[in-house]
Amino acid sequence: RMAEDCEGFGIPVLWLPHHHRPGIARNPIREEIRKVGYEGSPQYITRWRPHIEAECQRIGAEFVVNPQRLADVDVVLALRDAKGYAPRFWKSNVKLANAHGSGTPFIGCRESGYIETASGAEYWADNPGELRVALDWLKSQSAREQVADRFISAAYTIEQAARKLREFLDV
Repeated sequence: RMAEDCEGFGIPVLWLPHHHRPGIARNPIREEIRKVGYEGSPQYITRWRPHIEAECQRIGAEFVVNPQRLADVDVVLALRDAKGYAPRFWKSNVKLANAHGSGTPFIGCRESGYIETASGAEYWADNPGELRVALDWLKSQSAREQVADRFISAAYTIEQAARKLREFLDV
């Protein structure tokens, strides 16, 4: 979306999806959801946090912020309090890229960066009710394994990103 918005300025524009962290550990997909994680500043989920914690308590999981490894959580959240144009349409897909790269099931807000790079196995939550439904759908180990397999096959590597950038710069 950002690329589309910037095309009107008459400068070369490249749509370059974010790649996952090189060497990211693969999620082992545990039997149950024990940990739900969020990577980022807690200030961006202030309004979400009570709902997240209530849902984690409901399913018997711990909520962790900035886990050491994404593969240490059973579900990763990419929720955001901000509702303005830039957060909805210009934020990168980095959280989803890392979920893809590690095979960690993902629940996120419907933001352009995520929607444009989705594999079709993501779960979306723009309100607490949708978060509850998504966590319920992901309760099953089999469901999370299917998501992980789809994510791994959709993972966008740093090598792919570098190739696309080189092609753009060579033009």
